[in-house]
This record gives sequence, C-alpha cells and structure tokens, in this order.
Amino acid sequence: MLKVVDGMVDSVAEMCRVSTTVYPKVNTGIPEAPEIKANAVRFAKPLTVTITAQAAGDIRYTTDGSDPTVESLLYKKPFVIDATTVVKARVFVKNAPPSFVASRKFNYDYIARTTFSRKPNTPYNVGADQLLFDGERGDVTNLSRGWLGFSGNDVVTVVELAKPLDIESVVLRYAHNPAVWAFAPQAVTLSFSVDGTDYSDTVTVQQNFAPEAQSESQPRVVELNIPADRKGVGFVKITAHTIGAIPQWHRGKGLNPWLLMDEISVNEKIEM
Repeated sequence: MLKVVDGMVDSVAEMCRVSTTVYPKVNTGIPEAPEIKANAVRFAKPLTVTITAQAAGDIRYTTDGSDPTVESLLYKKPFVIDATTVVKARVFVKNAPPSFVASRKFNYDYIARTTFSRKPNTPYNVGADQLLFDGERGDVTNLSRGWLGFSGNDVVTVVELAKPLDIESVVLRYAHNPAVWAFAPQAVTLSFSVDGTDYSDTVTVQQNFAPEAQSESQPRVVELNIPADRKGVGFVKITAHTIGAIPQWHRGKGLNPWLLMDEISVNEKIEM
C-alpha cells in the first residue's frame, strides 16, 4: 500500500483508477462490417469462403473487386472460388446506412514446378519437387523438415507458372540460424520471362540486415515480399546471393554456409 504524501493517492488501486479514462461508446447507426473467412489466403484447390455479420441485415458481396451495392449478390451460404479472387462484402440494414466494405484477397497458387541451378544437398533435399509450393511453412527452430538446403555459392531457382500471369508480388522465405550454419542471403535478384528462355526486367532487393554479422546470430525466418508489377509472366528466375563463406567469428569460419529455402508465393495482380 502507498501512503498519502501531500495529497497523493494512497493505494495502487486508486492510482490505476485515477489514470484510467473510460470513453463512452458512440452509436453511429452504421452496422459493423462483415467478416470474410476461409481456411487459407493462398490455395491450390477450390476454396470455400464464408461471410458472417453481427448486424441483422442483408449481406451483399462481390468477387470482381468492385464495392457491393444493394444490387450485388445476396449472401445465403458459403461459396467456392477456384482462382485468385478479391471478395468484398457489406451489410445492408433497413433504415440505416450500409456498413463499411470488408475486403479480402485470396491468392491461387499457379506454380507448376520449380527447377534449380544445382540439386539441394542431403539432408535438406526431401520433397524437392514440390516443397517450395506445398503450403507448409518451415519452422526455423526445427530445420529437419520443410526446408530445402544448398551448400555453397549463389542458388538459382526457376519457377514455372501454370499459365501466363499478371503478377503483383513474389514472396520468399529463408531460414537464418547461424548456430546450425544457416545464413539468409545477402540479396535476391528476380528476373522474368514469357517463354523460359529470354529473361529480362530484373529487380534486386538487398537484405535489410547483414546476415554475416555476429550481432545477427539469433534464429529467425526471413520473409521477403518483393513488388513485381509485371504482365504475362510465365517464368520467374530467383537468384539468392549467399554470404559466400562462413564469417571469421563463427566456429565454421571459411566453410560453405547453408542456404535454406521454404515457400515461394507468386501473387496475381487483380485490377480493381
């Protein structure tokens, strides 16, 4: 307990009471926006979408990126999508303004296959044909599964898409865990092709930290979300630039580091 000193509060409870402000809840008359749900935001087979709302009214929705109106589809039951889709929904209540628009984008996984400049090394080579687009995210504290590993120099991965796409971004995941000799790349270069032969339009993204620095020895998953506003892309070439050799502060100094890769996402661009 605190004693009163020059009029100050005499208890922790009183201190908390004095410092807490309760704001009144304002009823604007606008119903709460609905909630759009699915089991994933990235999918490779038909995905069921559910829309719920707290307000008692009509839920109207669209799947073409436009804002719902009273003329839009009336939500009655869950529906299925099988391509990259922006779902928007709104609640309409009689004698009240409509709710704000809820919006979610669900990305279809159009990756057909991945090939590499060299084969992944044992033991990080299990399921190499589909591991980078199987929807399962690897755990940086347990590298025994869910990661492809390459020992040595830069690694080139070619992603072949099931059809030409207008793409918005490419998302890459790498493991950084120097204790087991796994270092994130210093930089990543993307290049794009229609036919898988001629690549151009490259973009290089530098890592926002120095993977080789001793101060960066804590394990982490490094996720790079790289903007890539490109049309008619059939192939994406990803070059991960490694740190070259394990740094001098490390017990494995001078030897080859591991580059461990996980999921690749190619996100389609949807015109609103």
